[in-house]
Formats: sequence, C-alpha cells, structure tokens
Amino acid sequence: MKKTMQWSDYQINAAKFFSSLGLRTEIESRVNGARGIHEVDVYVSGNYAGIEFKWVVECKAWKSNIPKEKVMALSSIVQDVGADRGFLLSEIGFQSGALLAARSSNITL
Repeated sequence: MKKTMQWSDYQINAAKFFSSLGLRTEIESRVNGARGIHEVDVYVSGNYAGIEFKWVVECKAWKSNIPKEKVMALSSIVQDVGADRGFLLSEIGFQSGALLAARSSNITL
C-alpha cells in the first residue's frame, strides 16, 4: 500500500525543487494582495535576464483528483498578488474541469 505524503512534506519537497533551480522560496508565505493577505504553500521568486518574477505554488497531497474550484481559487490569488504564474501540484491528478480551467491561463498543473 502506497503511503500518502503529508501536506507539510509536500510543501517542503516543492520548495526544495524550486530552490534547486536557483530560485528563492518561502514555505507558508503570507503574501499581500490588492484585496487582502493570502497564505500560500510556497512563494517562489527569481530573476531571469534581469526581469524579476514571482510564482505562487499550491500543494495538494489529496487522495482524490483536484477539482476546477481549486484552479479558479489559485487563479484569483495569483491575480490578486500580482504573481506571474501559479502552480497547482498534485500527486493524484486533476478532474477534467480543472484541466479545462487551467488551459490558456497562467496556471500550470
């Protein structure tokens, strides 16, 4: 039987991955947005060719596929905090509505 990863380990592993790319990461970061403060699983920032960027990463260590509503919620947070991209990570997968919601957007599943 496969052991399910704990959500905190998932956040740590995601941060380690982005850090290994030379990016700055902050786990359980509180990020100011236009409409309030958001706590995100991992906040990533970096610089490419002199251009600063920031990403919001949400980690779902669930036992079921992630629904469209989670994609839409992440999209709203990404827009509110002025991030360039959002990443929604899942070890299980995504419902078909989530895949459609992320298509042609700045959300990567």
